[in-house]
Amino acid sequence: MPTETTIAQEYLAIVDEIDGRLRLPKVSQVWLPRLRDTARKSGEFGAVILADGSVGLMFVLLDDTLRAIGDRRSSADWVGMDPVELARGFREPDPAAKALGLGAINAIGQHVIKASGFAVDTETNSLGSFDPRPEDRFGMVGFFPPLVRRLREQSVDLTVIELKKELVQQSPGFRVTLDPEALAHCNRILCTSTMLLNDSIDSILRHCGHAEEVAIIGPGAGFLPDALFARGVDTVGGHQVVDVEGFIARCEGEKKWGDTSRKYCFHRRSYPGYEALLDNLG
Repeated sequence: MPTETTIAQEYLAIVDEIDGRLRLPKVSQVWLPRLRDTARKSGEFGAVILADGSVGLMFVLLDDTLRAIGDRRSSADWVGMDPVELARGFREPDPAAKALGLGAINAIGQHVIKASGFAVDTETNSLGSFDPRPEDRFGMVGFFPPLVRRLREQSVDLTVIELKKELVQQSPGFRVTLDPEALAHCNRILCTSTMLLNDSIDSILRHCGHAEEVAIIGPGAGFLPDALFARGVDTVGGHQVVDVEGFIARCEGEKKWGDTSRKYCFHRRSYPGYEALLDNLG
């Protein structure tokens, strides 16, 4: 029986095809938040920035990822690197290589979106679209505090899948569990893009095929959505940095990103596929 292709493998295959179709800009910077001790939390996201201003965001607080990336190279060592080389780390077990790899894949995706002129949906609020109905049973992979509060205030049945044993709990209509099989009774499922970094995404999506709505959102979801749409995901929501200098300045000042970035969504029903985007490049 053939081995199932993983999402990591599919994304690297897409990156290789993109690389064969156009000349990708080199890496101009890898920006990392300041490393804090445990008394003060470090920023959650770093960025792989390409020479054309395309920015791929990456979550850097899994395990010791932030420190490990900082120890790997000085900031000047990233300049001029081929983003495809950096992207290949996404298939590695090493968390630092995986985070940098996803950042590079996101940056490449943002470059294709921008170069092809594809109009992403910036009007849909990916969280706001999860307005509950009385019959809904919500599943959540990762914790989205604003939505959790809203759903609990409305007494909506909610199941949260977590990796940390200390967060497990259960009360009427609300449970936090380590078992992804609990998603079987959920008809609407919202997942954090961090799943792509903790090796859980392939397993989680196998438990979501029955759901009428599945969304993956987060700043780290800057990639082209083809591999996820092929597995039944309906919406992918990410962040697009529109003012690189302002974005870095806000990050350095530990301020909210504000209008230096914008949220957007891809929808399976209207997304033409990465091949069509590449065809628009001429």
